[in-house]
Amino acid sequence: MRHEVLPQSITAEELGAWITKNFKENAQFVEKIDYEDHEIVEFEHKSCKAGQEIQKLKSLLDEATEHVKKGNHTGADVIIKIPPTEGMNTLEKQRSYNDMQVANGGYEDVTTLYGIPYVDESKMVFVDIEGNHFPDFDRGLTTGEMEDYGNMFAKVQADDQEEEPVGEEKEEKAEPELPFIQNEEPEDEASNF
Repeated sequence: MRHEVLPQSITAEELGAWITKNFKENAQFVEKIDYEDHEIVEFEHKSCKAGQEIQKLKSLLDEATEHVKKGNHTGADVIIKIPPTEGMNTLEKQRSYNDMQVANGGYEDVTTLYGIPYVDESKMVFVDIEGNHFPDFDRGLTTGEMEDYGNMFAKVQADDQEEEPVGEEKEEKAEPELPFIQNEEPEDEASNF
């Protein structure tokens, strides 16, 4: 269920767009998800397989290096066949990755959270892109934020409620006169330099 600060009558796609348009700050919710036993076994298998291929390639490399360093005294060309392979660099990265997954026992799932000002309750409410609420991240609004966001959201609500009738002329609203202080400036523009 969507938090009440979010629009309730729009689709999930529209909600995602609304959240990304109206959020004021981000946070990240990080959850560690443990691998299941069969996933650990799969990582161990991939690591072992990469290790075996690395050993075969090292053996071929040692054989070629020996002939290059010590020479070829057989009187015939020495042919070393290299089977199709991803190469030692890639295999070592794969083995390292799989070993790390086994050691970690899981992975981190990071969810981006969006802070939406909820002026009615004086707090910043954090939701994910689907509108799910993460109350542990909520925080109170500062006085400055209350003024900024209260005025901003009041204007958004007023704009949403003001729909002009079609075909009728819009009445011009008189701007209220505000007191101001006028600085006395010299009339001669040359004296400004």
